[in-house]
This record gives sequence, structure tokens and C-alpha cells, in this order.
Amino acid sequence: MIEMVSDDENRNKIEALMNETLDKYPSVDGLEDVLDSVRCLLDSDYYRDLGKHNHKVSEFYRDNFPILMISDDIAEDIPQIGHSKRNLYDPNIFLLFLPRRFGKDITLIDYSQLIKLVFLILSFRGDDCSHVSVFSLANRVMVLLSDFDKDFAFDGPDNEFFSKLNNLKWDKGAKNLLKMIIEIFYRKDKILFSSFFEMFVGSLVGPSEGSLFLLSGCCALKGGREIMIFEDVICAFKTYLKLMSFD
Repeated sequence: MIEMVSDDENRNKIEALMNETLDKYPSVDGLEDVLDSVRCLLDSDYYRDLGKHNHKVSEFYRDNFPILMISDDIAEDIPQIGHSKRNLYDPNIFLLFLPRRFGKDITLIDYSQLIKLVFLILSFRGDDCSHVSVFSLANRVMVLLSDFDKDFAFDGPDNEFFSKLNNLKWDKGAKNLLKMIIEIFYRKDKILFSSFFEMFVGSLVGPSEGSLFLLSGCCALKGGREIMIFEDVICAFKTYLKLMSFD
């Protein structure tokens, strides 16, 4: 039997998890701001409506590994597809039902989840959702991070970028911090989406976990690091939250 937990109980658990996170990592710059932003999502109609719009992703992708399904014609216009397939996809590892938190390396599944999230946001806003537009914004997010909406020129991500992503390692504390904040997101979605089916279909926990994993790696690369640290986790969440409210 599935135990039903009230919204008040979940809200109390969220506050407890936030306090626990702050107590465990009191010296991580920007952590309190990130948690305050997550708390605001609990009462955000925009976030709730965006999550319920998640079914629209099927109009863009109908497979859990959409990068592998894209036609050669589209791939010619978007070289990042080829770069990601070469560096982030291992055909010998079955990842279809493997939760992100059990993985160690950045994989194609993380890149795919960022692409899906970008499509979801553009679709929800009624913007151009062509493959070129979706990948263009995703590329800006990966390279410019929280500055993705500014008029900065940028290169890549190129083949070397994806190769380095796949070879990054985690600082143990930083990876644990990421998991703790992901747990807060999970509790938040239990409040926002009233039924199990609605939460499964509408929740952004699935896409966000891989996206946040990937964005942490992108931040590390931007900082010239081979190890993902606390700074990268905070940068990933700030970028993700800005992307969510992007207008």
C-alpha cells in the first residue's frame, strides 16, 4: 500500500531538508539563495503549469534516447548531435531505465534531458520549437550558463567540449549536495502535482536531474576544472532556475 503524505507534511519535510542542507554545507556560497528560489516554486502557478505541459515533449521526441533518433539531415545542421553521440553514448551500457543518481559519468541521457527541458520551455512559451532553435538555446545554456540570455558571442560546444564532459569526476561532497537538493525538488513536486500519474507525467524531477548533472559539468569546464565542485552545483541550479523562468 502506498503511504499518502499530506502537503503540510511534505512542506515540513522540505523545510527540514533545507535546514539540514544548510547545516551540512554552511560555507557554500549561493546555497541559501538557491534554496530560497526552490521554496518560491512551491507557490508558483507558472512552474505548476510548466510541469503539466511536459506531455508536449512527445511532439518533439518519442524515444528516451532522442539524440540517436535524429535524422542525418538534422544532424548535418547541428554538429553537437554528432559530438554528443561520439563522446557520451556507450552502446554496451543499457541506460534506458537506469536512474541518473546511480551513474558516475556524464552520458547521452543527461544531454538528452537538457534538450527536452529546453523544448518544454520554448513550447510552453509558444516560441519556435524547431530542432535548430531548441539546440541553439541548449548550446548557449551549456557554454554561457546563467548568461545564456545575454547577447554574448560564443563557440561550441565542440567535440573537445563533449569529450572533456565525459571525463569529469565528482568531488564527493559536491555530488552529495546535488543529491540533497534533488530530494528537495522531488518533495516539491509531490505537492505541486496532486496524483501519482500527474506527478509522473508532469514532474520535472526526471529531466532536471540529468540536466543539473550536465550543467554542473559545463560549469566545471568553464572554470577549467576536471573535478565538479560545490561552485559548479550552485552554478548549475542557478542556471536551471533562470532557464525555468526565462522570458
